[in-house]
Amino acid sequence: MITKRKHIPTWLFKLGGRLDKQYEEIVNALSDINAFNAGKKRDKALELLSAWLPDVEKFSREIGRQSEYIQSLKTQIGQEADYAERMRDGKYAEELKVREANRKILELQRTNSQMERLLKKIPPEVLEEIQKSVRNKSRER
Repeated sequence: MITKRKHIPTWLFKLGGRLDKQYEEIVNALSDINAFNAGKKRDKALELLSAWLPDVEKFSREIGRQSEYIQSLKTQIGQEADYAERMRDGKYAEELKVREANRKILELQRTNSQMERLLKKIPPEVLEEIQKSVRNKSRER
């Protein structure tokens, strides 16, 4: 699927930045849990995770779409290899676009990897509880 987009969406970078901040909050909340404050801290961690998880899933899906877009640009450049002799300037502009998109997607993939590492640290029963809570909230709307 070749689109006419020239840039990775700004909202994706903003979401990545927000997820990074939330990641730090979640890590802090999880590390502060001890025998004396387990109930209150656990509730806070669950609240943070409930808000964070849907955005992480949306972020991961969009990273996949952006990777496909970059791959389509690479394919397009490959298909135009013979034509590139006559259209050197156009090919160079496309190559620059691919390089910039690659740089941005690598940055987003690093953020996505960080989110996936945190997801793996969340106990399955807690993750299941959060997902049920998110589904219930979406049904109520």
